[in-house]
Amino acid sequence: MTEYTLTWICDHLAVGHAPMSFTDLDSIRDQGVTAIVNLCAEYSDLHQIEKGNGFEVYYLPVFDECAPDMTTMEACLDWLVQAIGKGHKIL
Repeated sequence: MTEYTLTWICDHLAVGHAPMSFTDLDSIRDQGVTAIVNLCAEYSDLHQIEKGNGFEVYYLPVFDECAPDMTTMEACLDWLVQAIGKGHKIL
């Protein structure tokens, strides 16, 4: 199996590209990730596939070259803090 490349920022937070296969999702899980912040506006059902594969998911669709407003970002950050508090490792 090809391993999905994660770049760990800290013990509970990693970054990477959108997982594009079930193999990617399996690899992400095998590396300890249990939650995903999905920013993919262009793949509108990806967050549902991630949830269906057992991940906790926060869906924050962001189009290329755009940014969410501050209220939306604060809600996402609140979710991240809670997820880390529950012991999740997050992509």
